[in-house]
Amino acid sequence: QAWGEGTHSGEHARQSRQNSRASIELHLVCLSLIFIACVCALGVLVYLQAVLKPLVYAIFLAYLLSPAVDFLTTPFSPRA
Repeated sequence: QAWGEGTHSGEHARQSRQNSRASIELHLVCLSLIFIACVCALGVLVYLQAVLKPLVYAIFLAYLLSPAVDFLTTPFSPRA
């Protein structure tokens, strides 16, 4: 065993702890940003609720009534 090998492994362990701490901090920042983005998205949905509700209902109703319109449409009365 050569002199100084112990200091090299100690340096490696310290660097590994620093990388681990940086990784944890990065994950914490990412999770915080995701949480903030979700809260903002929910706030926008609540704010636009008066516009989005009728729009979603209209799309659903159009999808629901499409087969009836197709059945009632004849070649003599084309769909507008």
